[in-house]
Amino acid sequence: MFKNKALRGTKLLPLVIVIVALLGVLSTVSAQDDLPIVVTWWSEPSNLDIHSFGTDGDSDARIQAYATLIAKAQVEGPFPGTTIAVTGEYVPMLAESWEETGDGALQFTLREGLVFANGNPLTSSDVRFTVDRTFNSPTSYVGSLLTLAGINSADQVEIIDDLNFRFVPANGVTPLLYELLSELNTVIVDQETVEANATAEDPWATEWLTSNTAGAGPYILSRVEPGVEFAYEPNTNFYAAPDVPTNSGVVIKVIPTAADRVLLLRNGDVDVLRGVPYTEIDDLMQTDGIRVLTYSSLDGRLIGMNNNIAPFDNIQVRQAIAYAIPYEEILQSVWAGYADPLQSIVFAGMPTSDFSFWNYSTDLDRARELLAEAGYPDGFETTLVTRADNQEDQQVAVLVQDALREIGVTVNIESMLSGAYAARQFGDRDMPMFFFNWISYVNDPFYHFHFLMRCGQGTNYANYCNPDADALIDEGLATTDLARREEISLELQQIHAEDSPWIYLAQPNSVTVMRDDIQGWAEFPDGIARYWTLFRGESE
Repeated sequence: MFKNKALRGTKLLPLVIVIVALLGVLSTVSAQDDLPIVVTWWSEPSNLDIHSFGTDGDSDARIQAYATLIAKAQVEGPFPGTTIAVTGEYVPMLAESWEETGDGALQFTLREGLVFANGNPLTSSDVRFTVDRTFNSPTSYVGSLLTLAGINSADQVEIIDDLNFRFVPANGVTPLLYELLSELNTVIVDQETVEANATAEDPWATEWLTSNTAGAGPYILSRVEPGVEFAYEPNTNFYAAPDVPTNSGVVIKVIPTAADRVLLLRNGDVDVLRGVPYTEIDDLMQTDGIRVLTYSSLDGRLIGMNNNIAPFDNIQVRQAIAYAIPYEEILQSVWAGYADPLQSIVFAGMPTSDFSFWNYSTDLDRARELLAEAGYPDGFETTLVTRADNQEDQQVAVLVQDALREIGVTVNIESMLSGAYAARQFGDRDMPMFFFNWISYVNDPFYHFHFLMRCGQGTNYANYCNPDADALIDEGLATTDLARREEISLELQQIHAEDSPWIYLAQPNSVTVMRDDIQGWAEFPDGIARYWTLFRGESE
């Protein structure tokens, strides 16, 4: 199905070839510049355990020190000296090759001579151990992801010899398995190191891995100053060394305040800025010495309507609200135009995404008609809960409040700090209307459906439930028939649009700003930065 195949008419770029191509963009580049690349980011890493839930900062910090079996292929990006990763197309990373066998297995061959950052050999046993840990570490959630692809235990990783092994999924090889194996969740960990740091009380070394790494990635974590910065130096044992990384290291500075991050970049104190206020983008684009990279993203912004609370248990009420939202005004005033419309549970940029089932362009007359049909001709009163420390929530809430007033619905805005908000969202689940964001690190529609649409799922915050949809999700996860998989996805998108448990607001752009001598940015659908392709060149 996916045996090292290439895009038609597009040149896929394995990692080392990407580096060589990027370095060739400029004539005066040193692959190992003396100065590290300095990045500023708002989210502080707090847990480096690759199998535990983590923040945006955790993901950024973890991936630098680890490597997956396969990676998403990259093609030339829309900006000079950049690349962009392609969903559904894969190139070797730790694995040298792979193929689907006739008995429904996926067989891999590792590169010869692989070692972890500390010099320990990397073999098939480490792959099996990694899968075992995903299912048995008390803080791991990754085993539940592998289960979606038919891998239910480490017994389904069959070792042939040190270099060769097989994944044997329960229902054959699906696209979701490839996606999982290319993502941060399934990097390979060093069995010998983990076992050396395990204890009787902590047999999977969860405490040790919270603040240490055991990977074979491009970097070694060399210095940590909590709340200040994380520093990385090149891993000389990385399989692609000395070509990769293309810099002498990376320093990630934790700066929570957006204005402070922008000032550091303007002053030349940092090289790369992430977490950019959308209102600053136009001005930054006009600033000498700075370039701005904007990409469509898989980051969905949504308002949930609690399907367990009246009147949102009424489909016509939910549809009425959807017709009343001022979508275009929100895109322009909240995200300054740097956002794309969102009109499906399968976001634009995901395989099989189809916006044709969404019919809710702003129409206040239709909204009033639906409210009357639902038994609310005079409207009703409700509460929209926002995250107090999220400026976008506050802006959207006021626009929604004003718009719904026009159809007779009184919206009271309640604000909560993010910690208390999350506890209420996950635990009490009693907010009538509320905001949430979602980005699927695994770019697969059925991963999306499972977490956001399935009855009783913890991340189905709107408490939506449709047993017929659940049956379709199960079928889609299990089938290896790509045509049938797409048919099911389209049917589920139509069901979700018609049942309207959410308000689809926007997909804000992914934005990275950097000094104009920094080259080699690689954009990935999961929104996680891979800093090992960055290097210094001549200023534009």
